[in-house]
Amino acid sequence: MVVNGRTGLSAAAKRNLKSPKNGYAVDQEIEMTSRISKLTHQRIRNFLDDEWMPTVDNITDEYIIISPLLNATFRSLYTSNVSHVGRSIFFSQLLEGIAFLHGHGICHRDVKPDNILVKSYDPPEAMLTDFGCASDKTRIPYDSPGTIPYLAPEQVEGQTHGRAVDYWSCGMVGLELVRGQVVGSRILRGHNLTRHQDFLRDSDSPLNMCALAMLQVDPDSRMTAAEALPYFRGLEESRPPRPMRNDSPA
Repeated sequence: MVVNGRTGLSAAAKRNLKSPKNGYAVDQEIEMTSRISKLTHQRIRNFLDDEWMPTVDNITDEYIIISPLLNATFRSLYTSNVSHVGRSIFFSQLLEGIAFLHGHGICHRDVKPDNILVKSYDPPEAMLTDFGCASDKTRIPYDSPGTIPYLAPEQVEGQTHGRAVDYWSCGMVGLELVRGQVVGSRILRGHNLTRHQDFLRDSDSPLNMCALAMLQVDPDSRMTAAEALPYFRGLEESRPPRPMRNDSPA
């Protein structure tokens, strides 16, 4: 956590420990971060905001300043009492962020619960963050990006991959939202994948259905974020109203 000395507002600071070995990767992250910082979307965590008065010092070789400061992630949702409808809304907001990035030619490549921040539980409000693995290439050589349990089957040494890896990772997050716990290991294919797919088939909710459609071994067969979003329309209206406070004396 860092504090703006002028306004007193808090933000997060990601420190870049640049070395001769990782220099290229750090430079790539800074380049992508600078590019994404110029984009505005409610589901993308801002690197800068109006309160911080953007300057060249917000994205440097040493630090990336990110606002707002948020501590809760999707991992906290797994063990929460948030309803299935609420989890579905959170999932749709993740898809909004991914669809927005892909619309600007950017693949996140590290979608996981720790990189999806919860700004508010009620009403549900989530933001996607951490673009250290992001790429704007159409075909990307595998270079060990991302987090192992959320890697798509095609993310292996000697092969290339595209933006469909984000859909697989979203499918994994959707599976975990339904299960209420992390899967914890990489799923490739075979019995293990079939078992998780069968679990998602137990319900025809938009969350189950879209997560299932994204967990396909063939990248071209995966449902995209843009294709999935229409299935979630109207969910916010279907949520029960928040209980009203009764401040009148008993």
